Amino acid sequence: MADRDPLSGKIFIGTCTDQKADRIKKLLETKDAELIKMPLIETGKAGLSREIKYMQDHLALFDWVFFTSGYGIRFFFGLMHQTDAPSNWHKRLKYAVIGKAAEEILHEYGIKADYVNAGAGGEDMAELFLNVVNETGNKILFPTGNLSEKGAVNILMRKHEVFPVEVYRTRMTDHPDREAMDIISSGKYDMILFLSPSAFNNFLRVCHPVLKQQTYRMGCIGHTTGKAIRAAGFTPDLIAGGKGIDDLLYHLEKYYYIVLT
Repeated sequence: MADRDPLSGKIFIGTCTDQKADRIKKLLETKDAELIKMPLIETGKAGLSREIKYMQDHLALFDWVFFTSGYGIRFFFGLMHQTDAPSNWHKRLKYAVIGKAAEEILHEYGIKADYVNAGAGGEDMAELFLNVVNETGNKILFPTGNLSEKGAVNILMRKHEVFPVEVYRTRMTDHPDREAMDIISSGKYDMILFLSPSAFNNFLRVCHPVLKQQTYRMGCIGHTTGKAIRAAGFTPDLIAGGKGIDDLLYHLEKYYYIVLT
């Protein structure tokens, strides 16, 4: 008889956007595990701002575009496709992305990344970029979200000119899924999954005051999210490297394999 998959029968709570939760759900189902969706954040394009208009009109001024999330990639290209820029506008730029998942998203737009980082977050990516890319004084366009951490921008500014532009907005939901809340309250779950500090911070805002539990079984992607969890006085059971959802699945399997043995 084949060995039982360490994730078989496990129940996870997903706090990310519906789009990401659907992908995690499909991956977990191949392992006979279940994901209960409890989206705590939603994303949408940013409203037209002076920064966006400047970006659209002066793209030729920049050397690099620096992406620390898949959202940044999708919303950036969505905004650029609304302009009258020539069809080959993207070819003179260089692109830096975080992780394989973001690299694949960029490839959907027909673009090969010039720098791919496998670090555990935006700050790690920025530090490694400074060490690996032997250039200074570049003009870097930094598409970001309204709740994104600013550390990576500050690091890049040591050697380069950086132009952050808010291309998407993250909104925190006010009413978490009732079924998921009941499952957490009953303890009949294996792990709550957090993919961003924003999702965890909203969990503290709208879920924890209702649940009022001293501890939760929690897993997260990236040390930035893990840092946010620890800062709130909790201890994550699992911190996966910031390489994306596939990497999260790998770490979940490894974690429960060790638990079972």
